[in-house]
Amino acid sequence: MNGKPIALGAQEPAVERAIKQAFAAAGVTPIFVGDAQTDALHRLLAREVVAAPFLVGRPIELTDEAATLSRSDLRLLELPLDLSEP
Repeated sequence: MNGKPIALGAQEPAVERAIKQAFAAAGVTPIFVGDAQTDALHRLLAREVVAAPFLVGRPIELTDEAATLSRSDLRLLELPLDLSEP
């Protein structure tokens, strides 16, 4: 994902910071695009971005989102993210 666009969408500042730190810790330097006004799922489905984090920090069933992504030959990958302060 180095140099590839990733949509952040609407995220709380602490969540956005944790997402960026997770990519940095993995040695990945994507180009973060979008803001609170952009729809990350729409950008992903339109292939404007290669990835987008969804519902970070909230344990929830993503059945509808997974089905929408699957119809477009995209997959939902669930990753744990620690939002606690260092």
